[in-house]
Amino acid sequence: MPDASCYPLPDSVSLIEATQIETLHCCLGGMEKLGTVSGAAALVIGDGPVGMIFACLLRLEGAREVVVSGTQAFRLAKADAFGATETVNVRTTPEALAGRSFDIVIEAAGTPQTIAQSIELAAPRGYRLTFTR
Repeated sequence: MPDASCYPLPDSVSLIEATQIETLHCCLGGMEKLGTVSGAAALVIGDGPVGMIFACLLRLEGAREVVVSGTQAFRLAKADAFGATETVNVRTTPEALAGRSFDIVIEAAGTPQTIAQSIELAAPRGYRLTFTR
């Protein structure tokens, strides 16, 4: 790798934190594609690191509602610290999202079921971002 592509980390950034720099960069690129999110109702499907980063970025950009859905209770319990206004455990309460729609839906789980769910839950003229491998 060329030296010009490398940046020294300040001592204040741990190696664990540094592992998420590229993930954050990619999430910021996704947010750029969404445009303005201020005042929007948003759903993040996926309670892993990427989902939590998106929840944080959505709140920082002014989304009025950020719902994080996932299957891991221990992760969902921490989602409010990342900006979630509501969490939904789709394993224990799969009906919790029925009949709802969101201005922005970010799919960050990567399964055929969650991709289909993201289409179903996007409001008419809403935005949907599929962020998976």
